[in-house]
Amino acid sequence: MKILFCSVESDGLLFPAIAVARALVRRGHEVAFVTDVSRAADLEAAGLQRISRGQKDGASFEIRTWFYPIPIAIQVKHIEYALSIFPADVLVGQPLTIGPYIVRDRIGLPLAVLGLASPIWPTDPKIVERPPKNKTEERHLGRHSEMMHFYSEARKLFQLAPRNEDFVHSPLLGDVYLAQTVPELWAARGCLAERIHGIGSCLWEPAVAHHEVDDWLASGAPSKPLIYAQFGRSFLHTDPTQKFFSSVQEEHFRVAASIGRSERAPETIADSFFVRDLVPQERVLPQVDVVVCSGNSTVMLGALTHGLPLLILYGEGEQPDVAEICAATGAAIARPVADVTEAEIRECLHRLLDEKCFRLHAQQIQRAFAGYGGPRSAAHHIIALAAESSAHGSRAGRVATAN
Repeated sequence: MKILFCSVESDGLLFPAIAVARALVRRGHEVAFVTDVSRAADLEAAGLQRISRGQKDGASFEIRTWFYPIPIAIQVKHIEYALSIFPADVLVGQPLTIGPYIVRDRIGLPLAVLGLASPIWPTDPKIVERPPKNKTEERHLGRHSEMMHFYSEARKLFQLAPRNEDFVHSPLLGDVYLAQTVPELWAARGCLAERIHGIGSCLWEPAVAHHEVDDWLASGAPSKPLIYAQFGRSFLHTDPTQKFFSSVQEEHFRVAASIGRSERAPETIADSFFVRDLVPQERVLPQVDVVVCSGNSTVMLGALTHGLPLLILYGEGEQPDVAEICAATGAAIARPVADVTEAEIRECLHRLLDEKCFRLHAQQIQRAFAGYGGPRSAAHHIIALAAESSAHGSRAGRVATAN
């Protein structure tokens, strides 16, 4: 079977897609990617094909423009050009790739959505029968409504009528929605809509040498607790990076920190800190005691699949959702970055280091993740969707009619 992956160019979304694609290749299937031209070399290094945007290649699937109608239209044309030379049986998209949803509408090609680790939309089907019962459900409903608006505005460019389905019938779930999670993390959310499947973690990092971080890890004093920190955008005026570094500057810690996606570099760095744009988490997590992050899926999945407690200094986007589900398991302490003080950060870190219950809860989640295949589970659902589509006849040929 042929599977076409449609990915935003950011690491946190592209790398899990690569992991799933490689699992499909191992099972004998053909895969190709449409994503931004800037990621061509990364896909080639992973042994995967990127199909260009056309005779004139260029920007496509950029994270900063994912919700604008014209960039979404470029995604659609990129996908449909790819289908003209790679007639896929199924598309694999992501929550922030709206182009694949429109291609599904235009030509009937089935769509699997590879989701994040957190529920960015409502999850309980009963929500359509009652008003939201808390701020979390209000946030999820509002986010779904906003994304349906972006989707409908882009549809107009292709003379398609707006859509306004509720969550249970939402086209944003695709034909199957693959969430990088396990039931133990989603327990507080109640039952899940029928099309949502937990598949475990699809973490993946390029296999490159990192001698500098290896040497730093080997040279450190084992008596000092090791903290791994990684911060993304907070989407607020408050920057978690500076708050964190100021709070631990005088502490008896070793800190390995990735700051390439931070909004602001730390002003001062202690001698015992290893701070780079990229410190690969798979390299350091086996030796780490506590993980500090802003609440993005990649870092959370890394921590919990290694049985590590977290301090989450969250902002907006998916971050409040990650913070809530992790704190609910007892594996994390979560604080809004806009309100937390440096003294509170220090207090939380010492609690995570001293109170063994956090580590024990994290290890329970680690065992739950170990029972899921991650990329293998995702591949299973994608193959099943493609097989079901094939049983009803190939649909990729309709692309010529749509153009």
